[in-house]
Amino acid sequence: MYCLRRILAGCTGLLLSMGATAARADVVHWTLIHTNDLHSHLKGEKDELGLGGVARIKTAADRIRAEGRPTVMVDGGDWSEGQVYYDLSLGTDTLNVMGAMGYDVAVVGNHDFYNGPDTLLGAVAGATHRPDLVGDNLDLSGYAKAEQFRKLIPSYVIKNVGGLKVAFMGVITYEKMYDHFFEPVLIKEPFLPARRLAASLKKDQGVDIVVAISHNGVGMNKQLLKWAPAVDFVVGAHDHVALTDAVIVGGDRGRDNPGWIVEAGCWGRFLGRVDMTFDRSTHKLKLDSYRLKPMDNRVPEDPVIAALVADLDRRIVERFGDIYQTQVAESDVYLHRDGPEAPMGNVAADALRDYTGAELALENTAFVYNPIFPGQVMQSDVMNSMPAIFNPATQKTWTVFTLPIRGSTLKKLLKLLLSTDMLASMGIVNGSGIEVVYEPMFRRDAAPWDSFLSGPTASERDILHSVKVGGTELTDDRVVNLAGGGGVLESIKFVNRVLPGTVPLDQLKDTGVESWRALGKYLADHSPITEVRSVESAPAARFQPWQADPSVTVNDISWTPSAVTATQTDAGVRVRVRNLGAQDVGAGQFDIELLSTASLTDIGVTPMYQSISAAQALPAIPAQHYVEVSWNGIKIPGERGLYPVTVVLRPHQGAPNASNANDLVTRWFRPVQ
Repeated sequence: MYCLRRILAGCTGLLLSMGATAARADVVHWTLIHTNDLHSHLKGEKDELGLGGVARIKTAADRIRAEGRPTVMVDGGDWSEGQVYYDLSLGTDTLNVMGAMGYDVAVVGNHDFYNGPDTLLGAVAGATHRPDLVGDNLDLSGYAKAEQFRKLIPSYVIKNVGGLKVAFMGVITYEKMYDHFFEPVLIKEPFLPARRLAASLKKDQGVDIVVAISHNGVGMNKQLLKWAPAVDFVVGAHDHVALTDAVIVGGDRGRDNPGWIVEAGCWGRFLGRVDMTFDRSTHKLKLDSYRLKPMDNRVPEDPVIAALVADLDRRIVERFGDIYQTQVAESDVYLHRDGPEAPMGNVAADALRDYTGAELALENTAFVYNPIFPGQVMQSDVMNSMPAIFNPATQKTWTVFTLPIRGSTLKKLLKLLLSTDMLASMGIVNGSGIEVVYEPMFRRDAAPWDSFLSGPTASERDILHSVKVGGTELTDDRVVNLAGGGGVLESIKFVNRVLPGTVPLDQLKDTGVESWRALGKYLADHSPITEVRSVESAPAARFQPWQADPSVTVNDISWTPSAVTATQTDAGVRVRVRNLGAQDVGAGQFDIELLSTASLTDIGVTPMYQSISAAQALPAIPAQHYVEVSWNGIKIPGERGLYPVTVVLRPHQGAPNASNANDLVTRWFRPVQ
């Protein structure tokens, strides 16, 4: 027995010694997994890929945790407002789900603030199990609940990750358009606060690594890394970009080590994974690998999280009726939100004009949140397309308004909204009953919504070539009746805050009808939804850039498959190329080619595309017309019964192109069984 005790004691000592050695190891390997812009998308999408779903994210996250490396899970913000789940509890339920999924830290995004700081605090306080929330660049001096706010949402948290002290600091969205949603909280520029806080965390608190969870886009986050050299790593968000490789920002302004930016798209479509190594002896962080894992149906759903979502669905049905089983319409096309003349934006504008009988309607496509996929259109799809912004006081989302507006005022508003190609190419303005020919100012360095405040503005240069309402040229003294939704009204109010009195609102009439209800009625009245517009004959593109603008959308790509196998099919492919511009596309100014996307199994440094066709010279396309280009015998790689075809338009030197928003488009085909 004595010998056995000595052996056990020796083994115990050896194990303790090994543990101490591991704790003192100079090199620590750890993993960060991340999402952003969930917008309460708790279930996958209804398209061919079916990406998304929090139950899948939980399964994928648990698989990574099971590998045994120290792992932290974070979210880049906008976790709440964006789908009907938000209407149940203004974000509390989403936070509870995130807590059950094992999220450690999340930043507060602009959508999480949309009902003001009091509502945000109520949602956070009501969550029984949630991640730590952070947000630094805030001025709370005018907010009566500042102390409670900082207890619930501090500037940073520090986590022990494999023996490392890792600080996670929050960076709130810095864009003027959103300021009034935060009132009386003020958003400060993030660069100087981040510089000071990150340096203090390392110097005064002995933090090894500073990770900024920033609800700002890639451009802003690059500047953040340049101005705050003590920040090692940024988890980005807000612009919904799926970065297939980490963005590297080199040494600058005192930065000895490079910094990295990652971002995982939106809506839980991908789970980002970053494997890193920290060397204690040199205090250097190294990024070993970065990947986006698609959350498709190959990832099984975690039963606990799936049950939580099912319970939320039950509560939604109790409150709003059986919106998941109530069919509104049928659609033959994909009503997407991408680029100029986005069909989702055009249909929304048509719906608002149709409902009110107004002469024209405008819609801000940035606030038409979700697309509508081909097939059955359920009431839940309609509500989730225009869910903004559920108001707990009125128990309604944004409502439809009408406004008499003078021609001169409407033109000034349009000039402001179209004053940069960044705004115009995003398709942020869609219209109905209106035709505008405009010339973007091509100030690519300007930020959205702030760009007309510096340098030559639209008021100093007439970018409008033509504005027609009801088919006739709009004169300055003509008064027309404008219909719009909450997104357009927010845009007008923002313009008025910056340039007071630009658009008088004294005669604005609120119909009290939620925008999604007007959309649902329009879809039902026009079911099945087919082509949204024709560019070969009237009605023409509603917002036409003065330059030529060749464009391809998902609905413009079709195929005729044959010889289908599990990994490849032969097919004929036809592509319709539209010229949305007011000038002709010259013959041979563009090449068009078919590509295949890489496998969705693991998206990272592997090239995303490979050519599957010879390039063809694009023929001439008159303004507001289209041409069709076809290929035969194309071999398209496939997996899981899906066969992706990507169309790319490549301009030759000097070719006119008003925007490149729709110059690279992918359609995933599934052979009809």
